[in-house]
Amino acid sequence: MTKSPAGGPGRPRPNHGAAQDNSAVLDRSCLTELADQLASPEAAAQFAAVFVEMLPERVQAIEQPLADIRVQAARTAALSLGSSAAMIGAQQLVRDAGLINQHLKTGSLDAAREVAARLSADAAAVAAAIEDLLAGQ
Repeated sequence: MTKSPAGGPGRPRPNHGAAQDNSAVLDRSCLTELADQLASPEAAAQFAAVFVEMLPERVQAIEQPLADIRVQAARTAALSLGSSAAMIGAQQLVRDAGLINQHLKTGSLDAAREVAARLSADAAAVAAAIEDLLAGQ
């Protein structure tokens, strides 16, 4: 049976049986759920691989508009990152994207920039966790 995500973009999903390693970074059960939804573990793995490939561009799509004070572009990019990150269980990126969006929604540009300053490091940790997971298949 397929479960729908708890929460939504910008909200962390419950941690249902995440592996002990990297569980704060990646909830591996989300990829299992995605594979069930797609009826294909290979398709879920491909989605995760493409997510990792696109991650630097997604981070840049948040950082650059924040630097240029293009709030709506940064919000849109943060929502997009949060949605994709939730699908694969990238919990820290879901939190980061949600915080950035919330800060921008309330007009706290400096607070959004503070969260964005951690985004590259958090993205690298997620990418490493996904690559480790995919290598272990």
